[in-house]
Formats: sequence, C-alpha cells, structure tokens
Amino acid sequence: METLRRCLEELAVCVRHCAGALCAGDVSEDASEDEAVLMAVAVPGKGIQVMDVEECFGALRWFGVDDMEEDSPVPGLRMAYDNRQMLDLGGSRYLAGPAVLYRRDEKGEEVSVTAVDIYKARRMAEERTVELCADGKEFPALRLD
Repeated sequence: METLRRCLEELAVCVRHCAGALCAGDVSEDASEDEAVLMAVAVPGKGIQVMDVEECFGALRWFGVDDMEEDSPVPGLRMAYDNRQMLDLGGSRYLAGPAVLYRRDEKGEEVSVTAVDIYKARRMAEERTVELCADGKEFPALRLD
C-alpha cells in the first residue's frame, strides 16, 4: 500500500510538471522538437525523481559528458550514470550515485518516460537499494546485477 501511495505521489508530480510546461507554453499539443522529455532519476537511498532532460544537464554535472550508458534493470529503459561511481564487489555491480533512466523510440531518439515506467523504476530502486560499507561508513547503492 505504501508503494502505491508513493507511486501516485510521483505520478502527481509528473502531471504537475507536464501541466506547468503546457501552461508556460514549453510544450505544444503537436509533438515538436521543443517538447519536454521527462526522465526518471534514481538516487540510491532517496528514490526516484522526475526531471526533464534540461534539468538533468543542470543537476548532474556528468550527464551527457562523462556518462556511461546501458540497458537498465527496468525493461525497456536505458540508463546513464557516472562510471566513476560504479563499484564491482564480489562479481556484482553497485552504483553509488544517481542514474538517469529514459526511453528511446524506434528512431533511437529520447522520449519521455511513462507513468508505468516511473512506477517500475520506483519498485526497482526499492528492491535493489542496499547499504554498503567502506572506511567504516555506510552508504546506499543500487545493485545493478
């Protein structure tokens, strides 16, 4: 029940974000090149945030520059992350920093994640977040394998 409540809250945030873009005139009713592309950002220990692609560039210094890209644990979504925050421990990979989850269309272009994608990303983050310990300090990480 708690997961459903959080998913609905995230969906409401996404709807407000899209509505705000429409009111501001950022997104037209026809698909255009200026359309806001929404992405899900998984932050270990903090859940999922929804950002448009421009916010990702502003919030994550590595995004689009030093990022690594691969299929995400959520089927149908790609994932970008800072490779320097990837840990290989005992044959499993853990991400100690944020990951941007996004969708590509049949042309290979980035398109907005859906409400279902956000729900699946939230479930994945909850199920795969673990506590690791280094130098006597615990920190959350996302298990990728």
